[in-house]
Amino acid sequence: MKLSGTYTHLSWDETMIEQVNETQKLSEALVKEEFDGDLQGSASIKMQLFYCDDATAHYHGFRLFNGSHNGKSGTMTILETGTWVKDKATTHWQIVDGSGTGAFEGAAGQGGYEAGHTKQVNWHLDVQI
Repeated sequence: MKLSGTYTHLSWDETMIEQVNETQKLSEALVKEEFDGDLQGSASIKMQLFYCDDATAHYHGFRLFNGSHNGKSGTMTILETGTWVKDKATTHWQIVDGSGTGAFEGAAGQGGYEAGHTKQVNWHLDVQI
């Protein structure tokens, strides 16, 4: 089934791990989000980011979603990978096999989003439960 909606960034706490040179750095971020649309709930993410320069970064992390779909609750973990190029994030989501509980037990699928500098992001997810 095709799911879609928005999520809103509630917090983004980023810490630099290491400065490689004048433009390159490795950092990690702890992120909190609130979901609306076909999925209702919240998510926590721990993400690693590598900045190649001021305009380009690569990132990956695990998003733990805790919420509901059609009134049934559960959790699932989504592996997120993506790139930030010239003020645009292009992100791929993959539901982690075996991570679903409750309403999301046995969930599989993928999706993602594209977004700029905004607190609210439109997402999509093709999921089989």
